This record gives sequence, C-alpha cells and structure tokens, in this order.
Amino acid sequence: MVRPSKPVAVAANKTQVADLYRQLLSSERLRETTDKVRAGDPNQEAISDTGRIVRSSPFRRLQSKAQVFSMVRSGAVRTRLTHSIEVSNYGELIAEPLVRRLIAKGHLSEDLRFPFIKTVSNACLLHDIGNPPFGHMGEYAIQTWFEENKTKLRGAWVGFGKLKGDAFKRHLDAYSNFDGNPHGFRIITRLQWFHDEYGMNLSLSLLASYLKYMGERPANKGKFRKKGGYFPTEEEVVKEIWKRLKLNTDSQGLPLQRHPLVFLMEAADDISYCLSDIEDALEQRIISEAAFLSWVESKGFSLDDVKQQAEKLKKSKKKEDALTTNGAYHIFRIKYSGDLVTRAVDAYERNEDRILSGEMDRSLLSTDIKATSFLDMLKGFCAEYVYTSRQAIETELGGLNAIKRLLDAYKPMMLMKTQAFDKLRNPENKDRLRTYPILSLLYSLLPNKHVAAYEWFTSRDGDLEPFYRAQLVVDYIAGMTDSHVLKIFNMINGTQQFGIE
Repeated sequence: MVRPSKPVAVAANKTQVADLYRQLLSSERLRETTDKVRAGDPNQEAISDTGRIVRSSPFRRLQSKAQVFSMVRSGAVRTRLTHSIEVSNYGELIAEPLVRRLIAKGHLSEDLRFPFIKTVSNACLLHDIGNPPFGHMGEYAIQTWFEENKTKLRGAWVGFGKLKGDAFKRHLDAYSNFDGNPHGFRIITRLQWFHDEYGMNLSLSLLASYLKYMGERPANKGKFRKKGGYFPTEEEVVKEIWKRLKLNTDSQGLPLQRHPLVFLMEAADDISYCLSDIEDALEQRIISEAAFLSWVESKGFSLDDVKQQAEKLKKSKKKEDALTTNGAYHIFRIKYSGDLVTRAVDAYERNEDRILSGEMDRSLLSTDIKATSFLDMLKGFCAEYVYTSRQAIETELGGLNAIKRLLDAYKPMMLMKTQAFDKLRNPENKDRLRTYPILSLLYSLLPNKHVAAYEWFTSRDGDLEPFYRAQLVVDYIAGMTDSHVLKIFNMINGTQQFGIE
C-alpha cells in the first residue's frame, strides 16, 4: 500500500503537516502547463482552473439543466448552474475560516491560502458537471436502458477482442450503474477535447478534489463506495493523479483515500441543496412558508428566534425593513446555513488527523450530531413534499421516456459490427446514406470532440471498440440539456415543436 510519506500526528509535527498540504495542493497538471510565466505560481494556476471551468461548454449547459423543477421563463427557480455557483460560495465560506485556523496553527503555509480556498471553490463549481439531463431520473434512464439491453449487447459484443467474460461485465456494469459523478470526471479529463486526450487539463489537486467516490462502480463495502467515482476508461488517469499526489492506494495503485478538500466540497453541497430546493418549492407555491415552519417545529426544532425576527420586521414602520414574501424562510436559511458552515469548519479541524491519514470514513457534517439531525429533517421534508410534487414528477417522467427513446434510436449503431460502423462514419463512403439512411443522420449529430475521444481510445485499444462506441452515444446524450433532449426526441419521432430552448 502506498501512503503519503507517513501518516502524521497533526498536533505533533506541524512541519510535516504543512509539507503534506503543499504536496496535496500541487498545481501540476497531467500535461505540463504551456504558459511558462504562469507555471509554478499556485495562485495563477488556481485562477486558470476557474477559467477552464467557466468557459467550458459542459459548464454553460448547466444553465439549461433543471435542479428540481422544470425551468420557468422568469428564472425564479434554480438550474444546475445557479446551484453550482451557490455551492461554490458555501465552499468559500467554509474554506476561508478554516484556512485562517490552519495557518494560525502552523499547519498551512500563508502562500497556500488562496490556492486552498480557490481549489475548494472550483471543485464545487464542478461537482454537478456530469449530471445528465433531468438529473437523477436521467441517471436512472441510462442505468435501466443498459440493464434491459444487456442480453442484446452481450450477443453483439462478447467474443470481440477483449469484450468477453469479466471484461464485458466490468465495462457494461459501469453503465448499468451510470452516475453523474464518474461521467463528470470523464468530461473534465477526456471529453473537453482540444488537441489531445487531457480534456480541461485541470490541476492535479482539483481533479482529486472532484472525486467523491473511490471505486469504479458501487460496492457494498469500503469507504466512499456507495456510487462509482470513475469509469474503467478513466482508471489510468486516477492512478496517475493518486501516484503524483502520493495519496493512499491499494496494490494496483487505485484510491484508498479521498483528497482532503473533497470533504469541504461535499459539506458545501450538503448545506446548499436541501435549503435551495425548499426555497424553490416555496417560489413555485408547491408548499407554503407557514406549512414548512410548522413542520420543522413538529420535529422538535425551535424557531422562536426566527419568528421573533420575522415579527419584528413585520411590525417595523420603516419601509426598508418590510418583510418580503417568504421572508421568514430567508431568515431561517441565513441563520441555519451559517450555523452549518461553522459546524463544517469545526468538524474538519476536529478530524484533521483522520482526514490527512486517510482514516476518515464519513462526511464532515455526519460527524456532528446536531448538523446530522438538522439535515436529516430537511431531507425528510424534501422527500415528502418537494421531490414528490406533481411539478417535479412530471419533469422527471418526461425526461425518463425521452432519454430511453434516444438510446433506442441509437441501439442499432451500438449493435452493428465494427466494420459496418467504420463504413457508416466514413465520409468517403458515398453509399452510406443509402445503406444506413437513419443511422447516418444520427451519427452526424454526434459532437466532433466526442468522436475525437472515441477515435483516441480505439486507436489505443481496438479490442474494446464496441464498448467505446456505446460510450460515445452516452457521452452525447448525457451531455445534452433538458430542452435539447426533448428537441431531438421530438425530431426523431416526427413531433418536433419549435420554440424557445
């Protein structure tokens, strides 16, 4: 087992801890930085990471992916983009006071203040970048499609090169258990193709800070393995990152330890999403403020201070103090999000030894009884009243059907022989439109950068070509916005309705 030099006793050796943080906040990239002026400046490299994220098309497309409710023209509810920005802000709110504490204790060098905070913020910006259209229902649609078509895919693939036995199961399992987390890692390391296979070529510290789950597929045992963290196609990238950052690995070089900053990104998301989803439900009038506050009190949480502040503002004669619609909820959100931020900072400091040594086996906020109780209460309310609302269900069911039908349309392409697929995609084959009239049109929709990734993978390992072809199709569909899925679905089914996307 490879370990980061040696697990250190944080309180006993400040120099070792400071050196470990410097090692883990490496601004190196998988491909060396070409800008020699910026190279080696951790502040500039962290800013460069932000630029690579916010200027990327997958990040921009988050503006047209629903958080919970279908997007409305007024922009009143959150999209995946605005949610990611909010999570990034919570990440900074957690990281900044934590950094001050770490510097004061001699655990972190002053010159790493900005890279630490910015890397947390950047990881938060990225945390949802792999979400397919229609969120968790989109994930479910892809999972069930591959499970339902497993027999046909096996019949077409097994016996081809390496796609036999365990190899077939391993690669197919990755998509029978499809999840936005490994797809996001694939996007940032492969699919943002510029001129080579390094994708966005983000810093090693940021790539490691993105990876919440440490296996390539869900597992019943092991830390942080309830979901897959990466696909088999990105395994070598993960190995290289963990090797260069000297994080704990098993005998095969695969992760046994999370990067410490992942815990901060995860805490920021935990604080954000339930509070935000409830606020959107209030905005959509799915629930009332009074009903929510009453429900919270019924679970044993005192809201006396929230109610007192709201009542004071209501009675104020100053126009500028007037309480807006759902103002009491805003007071509630501000108060408790601030409390959770402080608890996350305290939890990291309390568990720093275990986090740095790789022994930490749970999320930060789950180590705090009060934070856990509060978040469980919010999740319970969302499960009962928000995620089961008619608006949320209609959005998800519409997306489920559209995604599965798109995969059905591309299924003949996934099942055909490699030689036939080569003819289909060969621009010099003048007969392809006549031989494959529908598939030729469907192939023309595939993004060039995804095709470039497919060609790179097959050039390195042609024995896995049928799987890479299926992966190419999923890369395309999973990268779509909600509205684009519906547009292509309607186009294929002859029910195209033109309008605002």
